[in-house]
Amino acid sequence: MTALPDVSVQSTREQAVVDMQEPTFTLKGPMLRNRAAATLGATLQDELGVANASFGSNVGLPVIRGLGGSRVRTLVGGAGTNDASNISADHAVMAEPLLADSITVWKGPSAIRFGGGAMGGAVEIEDGRIPMTLPRRTQFRGDLRGGTEGRSAVVKIDGRWPGSVAWHIDVHGREQFTTKVPGWAQDEAAITQQFALPPTRNTWGRVLNTDARSSGGAVGASWLGETGWLGLSLSTLQQNYGIPPGGHSHSHGADTSTAAADERVRIDAQQQRLDLRGELELSSEVLKKIKWRSAHTDYRHDELEGGQAATTFRNKVNEFKVELEHTLMQALLPSPRHGQATGTIGMHVTERAFSALGREAFAPRTAASQAALFTVQGWRQGPWQFDIGARIEYVSYRPAEYGLSRDGSDVIKQPPERRLRPGSWSASVRRDVGEGHVTLTRWMVSRAPDIQELYADGPHMATRTYDLGRESMGVETLRGWDLGVSQPLGGFTVEVNAYRYASSNYIYQRSTGRFYNTDSGGVRFECARLDLCLPVTQYEQAPAELQGYELELSHPWRWAIRESPALHGRVALTSDAVRGRLTSGAALPRLPPQRFGLRLEANWQATMAELHALRGMPQQRPGDQETATDGWFQLHGSLRHTTRMADGQRLSWFLLARNITNQQVRNSTSFLRSYAPEPGRLVQLGVEVSL
Repeated sequence: MTALPDVSVQSTREQAVVDMQEPTFTLKGPMLRNRAAATLGATLQDELGVANASFGSNVGLPVIRGLGGSRVRTLVGGAGTNDASNISADHAVMAEPLLADSITVWKGPSAIRFGGGAMGGAVEIEDGRIPMTLPRRTQFRGDLRGGTEGRSAVVKIDGRWPGSVAWHIDVHGREQFTTKVPGWAQDEAAITQQFALPPTRNTWGRVLNTDARSSGGAVGASWLGETGWLGLSLSTLQQNYGIPPGGHSHSHGADTSTAAADERVRIDAQQQRLDLRGELELSSEVLKKIKWRSAHTDYRHDELEGGQAATTFRNKVNEFKVELEHTLMQALLPSPRHGQATGTIGMHVTERAFSALGREAFAPRTAASQAALFTVQGWRQGPWQFDIGARIEYVSYRPAEYGLSRDGSDVIKQPPERRLRPGSWSASVRRDVGEGHVTLTRWMVSRAPDIQELYADGPHMATRTYDLGRESMGVETLRGWDLGVSQPLGGFTVEVNAYRYASSNYIYQRSTGRFYNTDSGGVRFECARLDLCLPVTQYEQAPAELQGYELELSHPWRWAIRESPALHGRVALTSDAVRGRLTSGAALPRLPPQRFGLRLEANWQATMAELHALRGMPQQRPGDQETATDGWFQLHGSLRHTTRMADGQRLSWFLLARNITNQQVRNSTSFLRSYAPEPGRLVQLGVEVSL
């Protein structure tokens, strides 16, 4: 009989001796593969507290509790993806969701373990490319699916050589078709409101230039001994996708809504990675285990116009992290009956070389360094658990001299070097209450401004803005509380988290009310032609606050008729919301709307089904110089049947459907919501084989 879907909501990771009591959830197994989409944001967008910052259908970045970009870190195997997704909204995360064995989302500040780039949260992908166990035999998993959105294929093979060596091979490919939408692609009223000019042309039923393709693969191997293991992997990933009309402007005066096919803008991205990872159990009674992971990432993408590279982004990163698990604090306790004390201390070092070269570069070539020390300590006694953590970082930026054109004149600029020392701490207490628990967390996390926030000075064509950084910007600090309750009530289970964040120096982009003319290179107070003008934005710091909640009320159910196998499952009512504003009263831009959901899961023998109804409320607080979005309703469903064969082999057929009622959705977290709505009805049919 098929088990209930593999979804867990938890406060700690099982694989860590101690971790902060942060709210997390993990997707794995059939549920993950049912949710897996073309982008990471689309894969996670239905989960409580998570939204998708889409940029057309081929880019989707996770937004956690209203925070994204440089405040949310994405990791694969414990090391950052180290692409350019935190630099710009049109840069995709370099990860294939279908390859993941599990995806864990850390909601709330995760800066202690992952660094200041995770002050809003983190997404951790485990893909099995570095084997951590010895398989008994060669294992094969294949996934083939296709439908109205596109088609994809994944093959993963794991095996062992004589002795103690495990190996891994995977290949994958994906093709996305042109996005189909119900109604007009462009919201003409919203565009006219923002620019005081209507678009010259619109399209019905589809968003042009939204096809995509990707491919990649990896090889990995590990040596596994009695007290530890050491492994490495080599991987590559290529992505080529189009930017929807309106998402990119051109200095040659072409109207993007009518541009010929060879003038449309595409992103051609490549990434190569070398990952090294290992663990060693120590014989000491106090020092328990050492974990280390390192990654070398070489990322590059070209922004193609007319088939030629107009701008090239590069990001070369070396990352190293080591953790020591210990019980040093146990010696301070009078006896073992006074509880168990465990802890982790670690070091995290990153070296980064970033460049954006070409006609539309908006930030200088910059070398960045980060070095950090961190610790997490925990004590558990009976129903009580206390955790504290701290992290200190050293961050430096060394930008190069570069030239730019302004009002027809060439200007040479040398930005200053910056050195910053952000620090973070967190403390939490958890009390088990019956079969449930209550958790209270207090924290202060900091991050250094990112490269574009400090040094941007140029047309940012992806977001249709001319971005100005602020070189004197200081460390951003976020303070907050998080209260979590998980408690059975009768036959129901209540899961609720409420949080409040406050910052005295929140980094945001302010619209200046002026426009940059891409033809003349000058700044104007009026927009003369949509294809030539970009709103001028300035990165600023100001006091701000965010507050919100996540709520789930669930109930398991079972229905049987006489001797027939029982039909069983779960029904859940859900809701989440986040509200953010500057203390001046202005709303923070591009926040997700309040949502209400009803999820019905059913299992009968080898068949599992799910129906999910989701209602998004209107977003009437879009931020200054932004346009409001209407409310929406979507209905999603899935059906999966698994046939189990000898020796654990499985064959699964599945049918997946999203937006079954074909509703138009303008995504409030998207820069392109007025130009590219979310996809219409999507249907996929697929097969998964595990041998």
